[in-house]
Amino acid sequence: MELATAGKVNEVLFMNRGEGESSYAQNSSFTQQVASMAQPALENAVETLFSRDFHLQALNAADLGCAAGPNTFAVISTIKRMMEKKCRELNCQTLELQVYLNDLFGNDFNTLFKGLSSEVIGNKCEEVSCYVMGVPGSFHGRLFPRNSLHLVHSSYSVHWLTQAPKGLTSREGLALNKGKIYISKTSPPVVRESYLSQFHEDSQCFSMLDPRGGSQW
Repeated sequence: MELATAGKVNEVLFMNRGEGESSYAQNSSFTQQVASMAQPALENAVETLFSRDFHLQALNAADLGCAAGPNTFAVISTIKRMMEKKCRELNCQTLELQVYLNDLFGNDFNTLFKGLSSEVIGNKCEEVSCYVMGVPGSFHGRLFPRNSLHLVHSSYSVHWLTQAPKGLTSREGLALNKGKIYISKTSPPVVRESYLSQFHEDSQCFSMLDPRGGSQW
């Protein structure tokens, strides 16, 4: 992970770019394990959508915090595979899958889209035609029109904070969590409370309903 000069976190934070030895694309095995553990839940979500609405012809899905590694490709493949399965079961006509890949502005979308192969999205003559778009920006703010998505997926991203918590320095300006960018066993209680408060604030923003009663999705 790299952090550029001062500025808003969502404008300067990004995973290591490219496909080199130190890139995120080559160092995402842990998040791959997490995504694999969650795959049954994703499969069930897709199946549930088609069980509820037999007339669904196009599925709009978003992957929030997609980064630029192979995890996103696995997500697309899983959704597409489950749609093909339901298409055969329901004996329906060709379905369409629109996938929106989202991450912060500094994300390496070039490497991400270079990695999209026919093995991932297939071709437009198959049971499920797949279309992919990039959506840069923070998912803690509005990214999509209301009621535009059927499925929202995020793996190992929602826990990231939008900014450094407040209250990490003493009245004298001394760092209360010196030498660390995370909570540890030696962190004082006020540091843990600051991180928890920021996480709570971000979580509320992420799941908040808009004033007119509709969700941000």
